[in-house]
Amino acid sequence: MTHRYVASLAVVLALVAVASSGCKRLAERAEEKAIERSTGGQVKIDDKKGTLTIIADGGAVTMGAAATIPADFPKEVAVYPGAKPQMVAKSLDPKGKQAWSVTMETPDPSAKVVAYYKANMTGFTQASTMDMGTSNMSVYQSPRYDATVVINSEGAKSLISLTVASK
Repeated sequence: MTHRYVASLAVVLALVAVASSGCKRLAERAEEKAIERSTGGQVKIDDKKGTLTIIADGGAVTMGAAATIPADFPKEVAVYPGAKPQMVAKSLDPKGKQAWSVTMETPDPSAKVVAYYKANMTGFTQASTMDMGTSNMSVYQSPRYDATVVINSEGAKSLISLTVASK
């Protein structure tokens, strides 16, 4: 996915924040069109589900309450049980290799989440790890994938960011 998405994402979030409650669907359509013009992609805002999806350049980003782990997300990569996806992105690089990024939230403490990933990334070798107090980052490698797991403490909850790239 390109850097254009980062800038577009900021525009999206600003537009969603100012949508009026009286004309929600009309505002959604206007926001979708504005984002489509700036990203060159297809945009779907679903206020009822609380979801925003952008599809462009062989990739897709979904944010919000209805975000789900993609069906083709590698089964070899552990997904923390009970964690709720907040943002999911999927893309293809110029050579056609897939990559996924999933951000999830769990009420469990970060130490428990870190221990889960250390125990459940079977078939992967932990290439590096860095403990920064409220954040932990680990890089795992397998013959098929590179995976980065970042776990951040956010008060009483933990945020988990999984980034997986095909080799």
